Amino acid sequence: MTQAVEQRDAMDVDRLLTQAARIVRSERYCWLATAPQAGSIRLRPMGKVAFDRDDWTIQFVTDGRSRKASDLRHTNRSLLCASAKPMMPTSR
Repeated sequence: MTQAVEQRDAMDVDRLLTQAARIVRSERYCWLATAPQAGSIRLRPMGKVAFDRDDWTIQFVTDGRSRKASDLRHTNRSLLCASAKPMMPTSR
């Protein structure tokens, strides 16, 4: 790759990470997906407590006896979903 292409790609990555950080920081709730067993996926809402953009650490609170905590202890596969738009319909 040329230096110009590498610089453009680095700028694109930085721009995308900045937008992702803005979305995660502004959302109060996220979705946590875990895959505790082959072929199974569990998806659950969670409240976000803190977000550190420097190391992309997202903190949340859950009961250590919960299925969510058990899933996180038993798998190295998880995914966090955050959205800039409402994920659930709001009631009027």
